[in-house]
Parts: sequence; C-alpha cells; structure tokens
Amino acid sequence: MRIDHGRQASFAELSGDYNPLHVDADAARRSQFGRCVVHGIHLVLAALESLNLEGPNCLVSLDAQFRSAVLIGEAISFDAATTPDGTQQISVLVDRQVRAVISAHTSSIATLDRVKAAPAWQTEVAEFTDFDELATIAGREDLALDAALFGRLFPSLAKSLSATDAATLLATTRVIGMQCPGRHALFRRLTWQQAEAHDEPQVLDYHVASERRRFSMLTLALSAGNRQLEAETIVRDAPPQQASLDHVRRHIDASAFLGTRAVIIGGSRGLGELASKVFAAGSAEVLLTYRTGAQDAAAIAEQIGSQASIVQLDTNDQDPASIDRIRQFAPTHLSYFATPPIAKQSPKAWNHQAFERFIGVYVTALSGLLSMVDSCGSLDSLLFPSSTFIDDKTAGFAEYVAAKLAGERLCETWQDLRPHQRVIVERFPPLVTDQTAALLGSDAADNLATLIPVLQRVRATDATLRG
Repeated sequence: MRIDHGRQASFAELSGDYNPLHVDADAARRSQFGRCVVHGIHLVLAALESLNLEGPNCLVSLDAQFRSAVLIGEAISFDAATTPDGTQQISVLVDRQVRAVISAHTSSIATLDRVKAAPAWQTEVAEFTDFDELATIAGREDLALDAALFGRLFPSLAKSLSATDAATLLATTRVIGMQCPGRHALFRRLTWQQAEAHDEPQVLDYHVASERRRFSMLTLALSAGNRQLEAETIVRDAPPQQASLDHVRRHIDASAFLGTRAVIIGGSRGLGELASKVFAAGSAEVLLTYRTGAQDAAAIAEQIGSQASIVQLDTNDQDPASIDRIRQFAPTHLSYFATPPIAKQSPKAWNHQAFERFIGVYVTALSGLLSMVDSCGSLDSLLFPSSTFIDDKTAGFAEYVAAKLAGERLCETWQDLRPHQRVIVERFPPLVTDQTAALLGSDAADNLATLIPVLQRVRATDATLRG
C-alpha cells in the first residue's frame, strides 16, 4: 500500500493528530526526514488491517516499535508471522527495510462495542522546549470515534476490532502529537497490556512517567479502563536557525561580491540560505530558488531586500517559466545546494530507487542547469557542495555516496571543458542543517566560519582553483 497526502489528511481527521510533521509539507521539510511522515498509529492500524481478523476481537497485548520513519508516498508492505502463543508479529517494510515491528495478541469478544461520535478536534499544537515543564504534564482525553471514516480507512478492522480499542489507539497519537510532547514529538515505541479495569473506560488518562534528558526522551503512562499503555517518545530539536543577515554582515566585506549575480539552488534553508545571505552581504545580486518552502524563501528575500529575488524550481521537474527567469537573471555564479532527503538504506542490499533519486538531483538536474546557464554566456563560477561523509563509508549510505561522487566527477569534467570558469567542489565537514540536526544539535553558529572562505574563492584570481 501507499499512504498519500489524501489518506494522511483523512487519518489526521480521524485521530485528531494534526502534528505538522504529518500534515504540513512546508514544516516537515524542515525536519530530518525532509517530507511528511506517516503517523505511527496509522501504521499500527494498517498492520492490523492486513491480518483480516475474524471478529469481533479486543487487543490483549501490543508492542509497536518504530525503527525509522515511513514517508508519504513510499510503498509499504506487511510481513506477518504467528508465534506459538498466538501473537501476530508484523514487520512493516519499505524497500525490504524494516521500518516498524508490531506484535499484537487479540482475543475474541461477544460483540463489538461502541464509543461516542468524534467531535471536531482542536488543531492547535502544543510546543514545549523545556523538559522541566514537560515532566509535569498530565491530563485526560475522551475516547471517541468517527465510525464511518474509520470504516473507510480500515474496513476490516471496523468489523473485527473493539471500537474502544481503536479509539484508545487514536487518542494515544492525539495526545503525543498534539499535547505531550506536541509539535516536536517523535513516536518511538508503544506497549499495551490488559489490567484490572477502572471506573472510566471511555477516558484516556495520561501523565509523564519518566524522562531521560540526555537522550531527549519521554515515557508516558496512559490508561483507559483495563487498557494500560506506555509510550516512548523522542523530543526533536526545533529546526536550526542559520545566522541572521546582520550577523553575516559583520563577517564579510561589503564589496566582496560586488558585480556578482548569484543563483542559489536550494537557497530557502540550511547552507543555501546562509550562502544567499553571504553573497548579499557582499553586495551581490541574489536569485534564490526553492522547491516547496515558499514562505521561507520569501522571508529570506524580504530580509535581504532589493538585492534578492526568488523563484520556485523543482530540480527534477523544471518549469520552463522558472528556467526563463534564471536565464534572464544572467548569473555569473551558480551554487548548487539542492539535495533530496538523505535516509539510511539497508546495508545488505543496493537500493536502486534511492540511487536514482540522488543521481537525479546531483547529476541529471545539475547537468541540465549548467548547460542552460552556460548558454547565457555569463557564468564565471560554480560551487558544488559535497561532504567529507563520502570518505567515512558509513554503512547504509552507499547510494548517496555513489551519486555524490558522480556529481563531483561531473563538475571535474565541466571544469576540463570550461577552463575559463572556476569550478569549486568542496567537501564540507558535518555542518548543522535540517537533515543533520538530529545528530549534531541545532546550534548552527559554526556554519558561517566554514562557508565564508569557500564562497570567497568565487572571486579568487586563480581560475583553476578547486576544492
């Protein structure tokens, strides 16, 4: 199956979990995943749906471990096996890589129960950054279910699973995604056991049971009737903020790029955003492109002022009007910061689709843009940002490394063909961006000191200089 944006929106309506990571493409692009992530509970229910249970049933136990994110549009398959005690163990697979493992034990019940109809859920998302505040959170959530919508999304479960169980799972994702931890939540694991019932089976009570600040983790205890749940979550860092234009101006000569007309591909965030500011601070005219982050791009252009303009450009599907806009700009410099999401692949198999995605950006699209810009007769220099990660040979990133090396080779060949131009291929050390913040943290203060010397080489006198 594939979960597209339409089904994702329907699940958000069903569950009340409108966390931007799941439903806001512009916000999700600022996460380490690069695009919208499927709700963990969506995967749990889809996995149970794949069993085609003969009902009615209730959940006796559940253990859902989310190993890595499933992204919107990815092809998902389920591999189920039954253990000797009757537990169903379901692996959620994408490109043969296990993204989640769900173990569920069900028991027959006499009839399916009902819960009250779901209200219009609140869409405001709590945002916490203080662990002291998070550690004190407790609350309760009514169990409710839009039975018709549930039946459309999960037709088998609608006939075979306790409505209270379904509503409890949906309330769990609503609590985690919208209330605690809220905006920066990342679901890691959910366990469920039957226990002695309490007096209010139609209410989900929850509180923070423990926290491990070193690992940015919270554990929530939740209960509804005889259902005892524990949810492990990670509190993600907010997207890193690159240096402001005022700060950049204090570190670059105001005439450093006077006369330069710089096109920054992927200039609406991360190192591309910072490069746009560096060029502008040095008096260059800047045209920055964005694929989906229109608001981010507009905010940067507004900060820079009349020196900056923006244009929407999908490197893999280049709109002729956007290409004409770049051609009319007649750039003297091209910085190519475009990149797809970089996710670890299975180290045991070659992922051709992932490789093609990287090649499409780092080679095919760059080659086309270079030819187009070169035809303007104005191009003096090119910056192709690469990474020292290439030298690490980290397992699971072979497809990315191979494509990045191919991009480097393209630039080296271009330099041989255009000796009058300056081609800079720079293998940057690990720098803080949206994709690396989960590993490096959100402090991007050191990026500027690394980037400025590289960009200054754009105006160097040695036309054969390379990184």
